[in-house]
Amino acid sequence: MSEYLPSILVPVLVLMLVSFLIVRLRLFSASDMGGRYPFLFGGVFVVLASAWQIVKILPEYNDWFLSSVYPVLGLAQFTLLAVGLILIVVGLSLYADYWQTRRQQIETREERLSILENLQHDARQPFQMLELMNISLREILCQMPECAGAVFLLNRTHRRFVLATSSGLTKNETALLEYYPLERNIVSQSVELGEPLIAGSFEFIGQRGDTVPSRFNSGLVLPLLSGLEKIGGILLLSEESQFFGRAQIRYLAPVAEWLAEKIKSARLTRELTASRSEAERQSEELSSLISRLSSALQAISSPDAIDGFCRALVGFSGSEMVHLFGLKQGGLHTFGGSEPLLGLSENYKTALIEAIDRGKPLIVNQESTSKSGRVEIVLSSLVLPLTGRDSQNALLFRRESTTFKVDDRQIKTLDIFGQLAGMALRQSDSQQLNITRRKGFDVILQLLRFDARSGSFEDDPGYFMRQLAGILPANAVMVTFRRDDNGALKVSDSLKVDKTTLSDFNVMPGEGDLGRAVTRRQPQYTYGRDNVVAGLEVYEPHNRDGFQRLFGEDGVPSFLAFSPIICLDRVVGVVGTLIFDLNESERGEWERLLTLATGLYSLRLTMTRLPAQAVSSSAGDSDLVAASAINELNNHLSAVIGTAQLAARGQASSGEV
Repeated sequence: MSEYLPSILVPVLVLMLVSFLIVRLRLFSASDMGGRYPFLFGGVFVVLASAWQIVKILPEYNDWFLSSVYPVLGLAQFTLLAVGLILIVVGLSLYADYWQTRRQQIETREERLSILENLQHDARQPFQMLELMNISLREILCQMPECAGAVFLLNRTHRRFVLATSSGLTKNETALLEYYPLERNIVSQSVELGEPLIAGSFEFIGQRGDTVPSRFNSGLVLPLLSGLEKIGGILLLSEESQFFGRAQIRYLAPVAEWLAEKIKSARLTRELTASRSEAERQSEELSSLISRLSSALQAISSPDAIDGFCRALVGFSGSEMVHLFGLKQGGLHTFGGSEPLLGLSENYKTALIEAIDRGKPLIVNQESTSKSGRVEIVLSSLVLPLTGRDSQNALLFRRESTTFKVDDRQIKTLDIFGQLAGMALRQSDSQQLNITRRKGFDVILQLLRFDARSGSFEDDPGYFMRQLAGILPANAVMVTFRRDDNGALKVSDSLKVDKTTLSDFNVMPGEGDLGRAVTRRQPQYTYGRDNVVAGLEVYEPHNRDGFQRLFGEDGVPSFLAFSPIICLDRVVGVVGTLIFDLNESERGEWERLLTLATGLYSLRLTMTRLPAQAVSSSAGDSDLVAASAINELNNHLSAVIGTAQLAARGQASSGEV
């Protein structure tokens, strides 16, 4: 029995060894495990071959078959054992290959999964967003060297994709992808659906919308999405057909999501930085505006209102000079500015006048050609027409070398300055009116001082003009006309003009405004150059020539007044006043002043003649009547003198006083 023991133990040990290897190697732990069936069949064959050895040791074995069969059975046993061993070896080899392939797949997956880790590491560096997209694309293509790729950003305003970066493409292919239209194509579909898409052969789209075949036979689009915001997409292309699959989507989709969030974060950061910068800039502009407005308001209340106001606006929008000008009697007039405004060309004046007529802000650039042939800006002007009652006036901002650039916010600020400019003009007019009133009060007081008596009108016809000479504008002219025996008016005296050149005047009563001043016994006023020219048409030709000589080089005056001088209910003469440059606001003041002054002068002449008239009276009580009249007039004039003195010294007196 002991000699049979090895033959019995061999198949048992082989079976145990095969079972142990199957369990230890976990050949059936996975459905795709390699080499498990060859190993299993090989083990079975070896176990059967070893178990046949037990049959061979039986005593009756030699009697079972013919003697010629036993060699065949031995060969079959050996063949079965050899095949079993070969299958076991093949199974173990396939098993090893399986795990080697699995290890390589794991390493490849780890490398692919490391793309996101590498990108996150690179993102910590101070890269620009465009450079980061370029790095991301290169990192993706490192795992697929046989592929090409591009990153698009969506521009819905122009309905197209803008190529941000590309790799592995030729110049012509890059040019075709430079502006990819937002139409029915794989990129648009993927971005709109928000899901990755796999496509076959890829076609470019030309500038005319025609399709251009490409060398790529498969493509993959990964949309760049951040929440509901569609940012763009990543396009991957390969010349191999069916190159891309779900595996690429699984490990590239997180990269696309990370890149989309990074782009969104960069945009938000940029917008936040821009908002902070804009807030700081607006804060600085607001502080500057408040300071400028404060300076402008202080300047308006100063004696030099217009010049101070213009100096306060210097620096706005880079301006170097500020002036306030307008149309006055059909010509361009400068009211004041931060500095003198000299040497204006006719073309420039015409442009300023046209800007006022348009009624809207306008930038006027004066250009010149340099020696190299380049057109350069010499002077840039920003014209802001005023509105309302000052619509014929405008603010002028000027700067050299560079043109003005203003936005809507600055236009609104300019409107504020325009309102303040109107206030400055009205303040200046008010100051001029106050000066005119104070000087007028002085004239009135001088005319009411009967202790400083003058002679009769015939003896001293220039007395009235000398009293008003101190308050007349610089280029104003006064002429005194005296009535002769036949009632005609001739030049008797003049101020600021040679009276010998006016000897041809011979105006009859009723002829023109000068003659009507005699017949109507009321002052005649004409304002506006056109009205003055129209009024001269009714005079005789020699009298019109006399007026032309009277006007001289200054041209037609803007204000013409004829004030009659009455003594004892008889017009003894007429004083003509010519002012060549007068504001509309001052017109009424001069009319009131001339009316009052000539009236008081007429009263003075009448009172000078009253005592003589009373002495020559034949009535017995005429002296008493004359004395009573003179006393009553003196009482009234004393009240007028007192009121005029108070008004001349007071600062808050109204024009009605």
